[in-house]
Formats: sequence, structure tokens, C-alpha cells
Amino acid sequence: MSSVAHRTRPLACRFKMNDPIPSRLMRQANALNRRRWPIAILPNEILTYIFKLWFESYSPYICLPELSVACVCRHWRRLALGERQLWSKINLNWCDELIDIFAERSSPSLLTLSIPYYNYALPLWAIDFVKTRVDRIQKIRIPYWMDSLNDPEVQSPDIRRMLNQKFPALEELEITFPRVNPEIPPINVVIEPYFMEHNFPVLTHLSLSRLPGMEPWISSNRLRYLNLDLRLFYQYSITPEESLSQGVYSILCSNSSSLEELILTGDLARRFSPLRDWPKNDLHLECLRVLKLKALMINWIPSFFERVLVPVTTRFSMECWDPFGLSMEVEQLIDGEFFPTTYIPCVLLMKRSTRELRFALGNPIARMRSPAIFIHGLDDHKRELFNITVGIPTAPPPTSLSFADDVALWEVISEFLRDPGFSLVKDLTIKASASTIPAPEWVFYSIGRHWGRYLQSLTLSQLDPTELFDLFEAPILDVHPKYQALKSLSFEKLKIDPEKLAEFLDKRMEDGRPIESLRFVKVETSEAGFGLGHFQGMVDHVSIIDCDPQSDSGDESAEGDDEDDEDEDAEGETDDDVDAEEDEDNGEGEAEDQMPANAAYT
Repeated sequence: MSSVAHRTRPLACRFKMNDPIPSRLMRQANALNRRRWPIAILPNEILTYIFKLWFESYSPYICLPELSVACVCRHWRRLALGERQLWSKINLNWCDELIDIFAERSSPSLLTLSIPYYNYALPLWAIDFVKTRVDRIQKIRIPYWMDSLNDPEVQSPDIRRMLNQKFPALEELEITFPRVNPEIPPINVVIEPYFMEHNFPVLTHLSLSRLPGMEPWISSNRLRYLNLDLRLFYQYSITPEESLSQGVYSILCSNSSSLEELILTGDLARRFSPLRDWPKNDLHLECLRVLKLKALMINWIPSFFERVLVPVTTRFSMECWDPFGLSMEVEQLIDGEFFPTTYIPCVLLMKRSTRELRFALGNPIARMRSPAIFIHGLDDHKRELFNITVGIPTAPPPTSLSFADDVALWEVISEFLRDPGFSLVKDLTIKASASTIPAPEWVFYSIGRHWGRYLQSLTLSQLDPTELFDLFEAPILDVHPKYQALKSLSFEKLKIDPEKLAEFLDKRMEDGRPIESLRFVKVETSEAGFGLGHFQGMVDHVSIIDCDPQSDSGDESAEGDDEDDEDEDAEGETDDDVDAEEDEDNGEGEAEDQMPANAAYT
């Protein structure tokens, strides 16, 4: 028994029995231990960085990963206690003992406070904690958790008294106001003057979500990041439109020389009607690097850029969810209302930076009560440049998509095709309504004419690609070659003709521009033998995912064979199993011609 126990001991323990221990054997033992526990050999800097990423992925209201790390082992505990910045995030709804532990272990680092505001007053010790450590507070986050702004607890003076003092180190302030209950008359919500510059002398980041009212009260002139969420005005107006407009204009003017990132969210088309009163070409945000505009409609954006000048290099992005963006006459799309005009420098930069375009026709949305077209634009790094949702008004509201909705989709795509700013698109995705009527020939012709020089990848979903294949048989291609850079094709949830596709691939090879990659996702075909073998020697890479070949005869007899299939499954053997066994016995099976559910080759 002792010999067995001796053999099962760790290698390092057996080495310790020898006296003296050869250094070579000790190095081998250490190497073995490192292979068993690779995380033990990570440098402290990398391990600390992993801890920070892990902490950021957890919500402070669910668990405390800092305490978990400190309990794993002595090494991790020493590392966690030595890195004071790991303990700098404190929630004032914790118990006082836990808050004292985090405050002591993070000292003298700057603190990040989260003050969730519920329907009860904050304890006095939480207010005293802020007063005694006001010099260490760098960030404050105040989310209101009440159901309505009309709750009388909103007027509780706890937070007002807490913030009515000077924060010499506060750089970031984030406040999320409660929602408005339109059934109750609103109270007069006023942002008290404690948000003044003398209280926050170094404030650089300000975020106000669901802002209930906005007077020109922000006197800071050092803001580098400003996020104003004005969606509350769409639900229930509390302050006059003039004060909202003048408040936004005032804060932009006072921070015009320092503002680097600006985010405006809300129904600015209606609530910004006094925008016309702003002086033109008077406000210049000379340091602005990022501008994000999110609104219900976008027809106010040209007017905004006439009054607010931004650098040419500003990275502009936009998001719009317009339920009535397309009128019943979809041919009458007005430039500047459907999409900002190209003469605006930052808009032109956004268009020229677009490398991927996605057009998707969505099912009727309950909130919009109409089908919608979803348009996404991304840059080279897959960062979203614009996200537009345009409704297609119909009467009565449909229950499913139809070819009439496809017509609206083609008109929207044509608007983008006519815009020279999108000429550098490399990746295009089109999702239609799965109508049996194919797309018009001019759609694929125009795509090749306007974007074919740089277009490398084309994805078609629920759209008949026949017109695309027929386009390459037209003699006009000899004069105006199309899709010069196309290398990848992807087909999703559609029916495809293998013969047409093969002719298309042959034509591309003859022209010296072969397709390098093919991808099929849930594709139907009338040819039962359709599979990887069809593309050997034509395409470098083929991927087939969840595709079921269907034949006409098979469809007719499918219902009649259901009972036979159930009997065969009960016996544990099907025709496919028998065929597979025969192929193995003969050694001449046609496995390459059969298309499995998921297959690929390179």
C-alpha cells in the first residue's frame, strides 16, 4: 500500500526525498507543474488585466467578483489586494461593512460610485460616506429605479443634498431619469443648480438619459463627452420646446472648443422645431471626433448641419426608426429626408467609409403595424455607421410579406445605387420577402454597374438569383463588364437551379474572374444529386449548411410515404442506411454527389 501511495505522489514530492536534489531534476519538476497549471506562469500584469476584464463583464448588482478572486488562492489574493484599482467600484446600496472594505482596499485610488435610487431614502451613512471621501470620487452613476417620474420620492432631497457640494475630482457623471407616466399630470421637475461648474470643476463626461427637462443650466466648458437622451419629450412634454432647444444650444456653445464626442437621442424632428431659430454657421465644434444622432425621423439632420459645423474628419453615425418613412408612392423618395444629402462633409465621409451594406425586408412589426426595411451600414472594422428602419405603410396592415413589399425594397436600394458616396461598397446583403416573383433585371444590372468595381461579396436571402445568372449571358457584358471584383457568393433560404449556377461559374472562369467561395444555407434544389461534387474545379471553397435536396417526384409522394418511413424508423433501418451499407460494400459509392446537411471543402 505504501508503494502505491509513493508512486502516486506528485513528481516534485518524490524529488524532495532525494538529498541533495539535482538542479536538473528540479527544473523538470517545475516544468511539469507549469504544464499542469499554465495560469500559474502568467505574469502578474496579464493576470491583473484578465481580472479587470472579468470584473467588467459582471453586473455589480448580481455578484462581487472581487471577493471571489481574493478567495481562490494565496497568490491571487495577494495580487488582488495589491491592485487597489480593482476595488474602486462601490455601490452605495451595499451594507456599510462591505462599503468600508472596498473603500479601505482601494485607498488612495479614485472611486467610481453607483447610487441606485429606489422608492426609499438613502441611509445617512451613505450620505456621510460621500461627504467624507468627496476628494476621491471620480465617477458617479445615478440610475433611477422608480416606475414613474410622478412618484413623490423623486423630490426627496437625499441626492440633492449629497451632490450639493464641490467634487474636485469628479470627471464623469451619468444620470438615468425615471419614465413618465402619461396618465398622471407631471410634476414640475427642475434640475437644481447644484449641477454648476463650481461644484464640478473638472467634469469632462456627462450623460443624461430620459431627461425630463432641460434649462440652460449646464455651465461647464470642459466637456469632452456629452450624451443627451431626449426621448422623454416624445412621450410627454414637461418643459416648453424653446427651453429644450435653447438648453441644447447653450451647452454646445459653452463646450464647442472641447467637445470630442456628441450623442443626441430622441424625437428631434418634432421637439427641435425651434432649431430653425439657431443662427446658421455660427456654432463650430472644432474638436468633435464622433457624432451620433438617433431619432424617430431624420429630415431635421440637414438643418442641424447648416447650424452646427463639424470637422470634415468627424466620424458621423446615425440611427433612425421611422414607421412612415415611405409613402404609398414609393417612387417619390426625397433626397435629404430619406437619407442625409452628400454635400455635408461628415455625411460624405460616412458614405465613403461604408464597406458593407445590408438591406433586409422584415415582417410586420407590432409597434409599427407595417412591414419595415432594415438598412445597416458598416465600415472596414465592422463598426456600425448607420442603422435605419423604414416602415412601409399599408392598409390594412398585412400579416405577411408580399412582392409589393419587395417593390419598396428595390426602390430603396435604387436610392443608394444613385448615391455616388456608396461606390466603395465591398459586401452587399439583400433579404427579400421569399416571393415567387424574381427581382427585376435592372436591380442586378444596376448593382453591377454602380458597385461592381469593388463589390467582393454578395449575399442573397429569400431572393430568386435567376436574373443574376441570366445577366452574365447578355452580350452587353462584352462592352460593360460587371461585377469585376466579385469573389464570394452566399445563398440563404431560396431555391436554386444547379445548371444555371454551373453556367454562371463557367462564364466567370472564361472571363478570368472566377468565384472563389460559395455558401449555401437552407437552400432548396430540384436536383437530388446536388452537392459538393458539382463545384470541384470551379470554386476553391464551398460550404453547405442545412440544405435538403428536393425533387418533384419526391414532393408528390412525400405524404404517401410518411407511414412507411415511420415503420422503417421503428425497425431501426431506413433506405438511406441500406444505401450507405451497399456503397461501403461496393466501394464505389457516390458520396461526393450526395449533399449532407452540413458539409464544406477547401
